[in-house]
Amino acid sequence: MAVQRTRVPDGDLPDTRALRRLRSALRDTIEALVDDRPVPKASVSVLNFFMQSAAASTRLAMTAEGLRAETYWQREFGGNPRLAFIATQAAEFLSDAAQVRRLRRCANPACSVIFIAVNPGAHGAHPAYAATGYASRGITAAQAESDGSPSGQRS
Repeated sequence: MAVQRTRVPDGDLPDTRALRRLRSALRDTIEALVDDRPVPKASVSVLNFFMQSAAASTRLAMTAEGLRAETYWQREFGGNPRLAFIATQAAEFLSDAAQVRRLRRCANPACSVIFIAVNPGAHGAHPAYAATGYASRGITAAQAESDGSPSGQRS
């Protein structure tokens, strides 16, 4: 997580409503891709809005280890660099057909997780993630396992 944290821009936490709007657009886009449906135009518009909400430029920095490219987020125009970063990273992933082919919906019908398969044969979310999906529906992991739902292979 520390490696990821160093890539996310500093700054204020985003507004909860904006974060939920971005999350919803991402979920709609990912579900459409996983289900082989057309991506909703509204979701693409929302993602584009967030990507453009905080302008960024790349600068070359000299370090003791050599040259390093750094992203400078221009906060003076408003927007939230963190949401812009998330939307930009998601757009790069979702526009890569090889990456999209790795997206899987958990085989367990009680689980709402969509995951990136490391193993091409993976069919289920890790039990810890699946339990989160169960909890959001008021189902315990034990109940889900006992109802005969397929748990699939774990990635």
